[in-house]
Amino acid sequence: MQENVKFNINTNAHYRENSFKTKKIFEEIKDMNKHQLRDIVVVILKYLDPHIPYSDDAVELLMLTAAAESNLGEYVKQSGGGPARGIFQVEKATEKDIMNRYLGVPHRAELKAKIEKLAGDPPPGIDPLMFDLDYQIALARCFYRMKPGALPTVISVMGRPTYDSIVRMAKYHKKYFNTYLGKATVKGTVKKYCDLVA
Repeated sequence: MQENVKFNINTNAHYRENSFKTKKIFEEIKDMNKHQLRDIVVVILKYLDPHIPYSDDAVELLMLTAAAESNLGEYVKQSGGGPARGIFQVEKATEKDIMNRYLGVPHRAELKAKIEKLAGDPPPGIDPLMFDLDYQIALARCFYRMKPGALPTVISVMGRPTYDSIVRMAKYHKKYFNTYLGKATVKGTVKKYCDLVA
């Protein structure tokens, strides 16, 4: 089995420049800090607004998705040699579908341009799906935006989502993101969210 590749948002990052901003390529093999990740998710979702309206429900769902798919950023490369990459384990085929079918229509041209800025112009061998956290967050939000109906409502008590809210998010993630083909379970995703995020 192929070793998973890990990265950390906290320490010893190396930097490279592109036309949009400095990109961080993470090297450390420790868990991502959940508070810093949440801060980045908030910034990127507000960056996508008003094209995709910002909501706290979307922030929480992306945090749960990252916990379920990669142990909150512990792994950025699918084990066993699979094609999924990044903290949300998005495949190239999914990226292409989002860029073409969702963002490729004329009335979303401005949104597409904003998201393409996040990826910048990476050199050969640097896959934004693996190394560009902001781009990964934007794609994951677009993915959920493509699905019918509203996002699951998150009700919080004393700053923490209720158990029922977590279950609703886990069911939504399983239905639309991980799907029946994936290995995630609602019970397992709830546990990962409680252990890694809540």
